[in-house]
Order: sequence, then C-alpha cells, then structure tokens
Amino acid sequence: MEKSVALLNMNGLSEKVNNIENQDILFYDHECIMCSHFVGFIKKLHPSIFFSNIHSKDYDRLNLNTNIDSVIFYFSGNTYIKSNAILMLLIHSNSKKWRFFGRIFKWIPKWIRDTFYDIVARNRRNISKLLFKKNNCDLSINKID
Repeated sequence: MEKSVALLNMNGLSEKVNNIENQDILFYDHECIMCSHFVGFIKKLHPSIFFSNIHSKDYDRLNLNTNIDSVIFYFSGNTYIKSNAILMLLIHSNSKKWRFFGRIFKWIPKWIRDTFYDIVARNRRNISKLLFKKNNCDLSINKID
C-alpha cells in the first residue's frame, strides 16, 4: 500500500509525496527556535530534502521510535539520530566545506559527540534565548499538521 503525505520542500511549501519511505526527511522540533534556525541552515545545503515536525503524522507513518527527543534524519531508508543525524546531513550536503567537516567530526567517538549533543539539546531553549533575539521563528517552514 502506497503512503501519500504532504511534506515541506526546501522552499517551505507543502508538497504531496508518494512513497514516503523513499524520501529524505529531516524531522525537527518546530517549536524550538534553535532547531528552526538549524533547519534554515540545512535548507541551503540540501536542495532536495523534505522537512517535517517531529510530532507530525508523517513521523508516525514511518513507524519511528516516538520516545526520541532529537533531530531525526530519515535518509535512504535509514534513521539517524543525534550526532549521527547531523553528520549524515553534513556528509551528504552540497557543500564541500561542510562535507569535509562532517567527515572530520565522524572520527570523534559517538559517545563524545552524543554527550555534547545531549547537553546542547537539553539546554536548547536557554541557548536560543541567548543567541537569537526573536522568540519566534521567521523561517518559511511551518507545522504541517
């Protein structure tokens, strides 16, 4: 049975997609300003990627683990979370510079990368208040559901 859903493309426009399992999708916390800015950065590096809210029906349709509080990159049928998601996003980007950094950071042991990721994720709302003057997201990406 084919699954057809509406996902956001790189322009923030909702687009009907068949066979969601064949798409590259970045799931993120749309309520987090830092996460939304990260998505804006990734939009520039991945012209063909789709974006969706981590609490969306699209996420549920892929039967991913619902207990994960992380950015999730669904890429080529595989699910990457935490630092692995970020590395895969960088390594498969259209930027030579970021592909290089992704390959370099891959040499850092996963437990160290994930520990740093967890510290940032746990404090992301406070970090957002310090880094971003606005309390809302001005990107063209909105909640799908």
